[in-house]
Amino acid sequence: MGIRVIGNLKAFSQFAPRWRRLLAASGTANPFVSVPWVEGCWACPENRQAVVVVEGDKPDGEPVAGFVFTCRWMMCRTNGLPARTLTLRPRIRAALPFAPAAVAVRRLSADEFDRVVARAMRHFGAWTVDLSHCAQLETIAPLSDWQEQGGYLAYPRQETPDVIVAIGSYDEYFRSRTTKIRWHVRNRYRRLKKAGLDWKVQRCSPATHSWPQVESMIVHISDKSWQRTSRVGPMHPEVVRHTLNLFGGMYAEDLLDAYVMSIDGQAAAFDIAVGRRDTRYVLIVGYDPKWREYEPGKLTHFAIMEQAEGGPFRQMNLGFMGSVSKTQYKQYWMTHTEPVRCLQCIRRSSPLGLADLLRREAPAVGALPRVLFGWLNGLRVRRAARSSSEPGGDQ
Repeated sequence: MGIRVIGNLKAFSQFAPRWRRLLAASGTANPFVSVPWVEGCWACPENRQAVVVVEGDKPDGEPVAGFVFTCRWMMCRTNGLPARTLTLRPRIRAALPFAPAAVAVRRLSADEFDRVVARAMRHFGAWTVDLSHCAQLETIAPLSDWQEQGGYLAYPRQETPDVIVAIGSYDEYFRSRTTKIRWHVRNRYRRLKKAGLDWKVQRCSPATHSWPQVESMIVHISDKSWQRTSRVGPMHPEVVRHTLNLFGGMYAEDLLDAYVMSIDGQAAAFDIAVGRRDTRYVLIVGYDPKWREYEPGKLTHFAIMEQAEGGPFRQMNLGFMGSVSKTQYKQYWMTHTEPVRCLQCIRRSSPLGLADLLRREAPAVGALPRVLFGWLNGLRVRRAARSSSEPGGDQ
């Protein structure tokens, strides 16, 4: 068995035909390992990314497994120290995957998976591995055996559950909503009719709309929304534009499930998702505040649920349940939640592993690295504050 590291977009583009054969052989339904998604993640300047491929023993050397690792600085949850950390969640700017970026024709052994992780760690100079959605990753590698055999300290990390909307009978789904939500939806329909406004929610596909057409409608809504709310976050218009630029390849391969609601011929709301087999993963939603009194985002969701009845999807994944103020709509729409198990694994032989050992065996000594880091960080902040307040400082 050979391990190969692909460290840049050009090399992956040359490897793409073999990656597609790996996806076909595995029968995976994970859209976050598709070629357009991996290439889109690589095009994000903030991503440090590498694909680690396990090549088979056959003469043709066809890959039997592949993992898309990203590396970023994260705080160690046990001792509060920063460290380069590997993850299997490559993101495209504002869009975060809901599944680990891993694919395999067969289940790897603990030793094989350990060689993969060790190779990725050497490539990035990382000491820790942050694994999300471990239940899905267990189908590819035995995590418990790997932790013991590879010499890792594993700590469960609390993660909010994924919000799920079951897709079935639309009438049953609508009746299951609260009285307040049902009244709101019916009332908005009546308002639109009373105002004499024509509206429709349509699915955009390569056969009906070009990607520049869809992109322009979403950018228009995003710009209007930002002007009204002036928020700071991942939905900044420039971030949305860059995200959409990288979605073009997925749309061309019909991996993107995009819906746009128009009122009186003007784009009013959108819902962007990726879908494979029976699950629709919602990535970005938004609406134009100009039409706020009609709640176009809510009407778009219910229209999608109605159109999805009898289709290929059996559930809609809205992602994790965040703060109530930002994800209240998910509570309105969901039918249930699914737990997400996450682990942070630290190699025992690394400096962080030693710091954690000291923390457990000699708490007074083990607390020193964290105290020192806090002091150094505070010193850096104080120096920056002094330099900006001095004449000739940052202006």
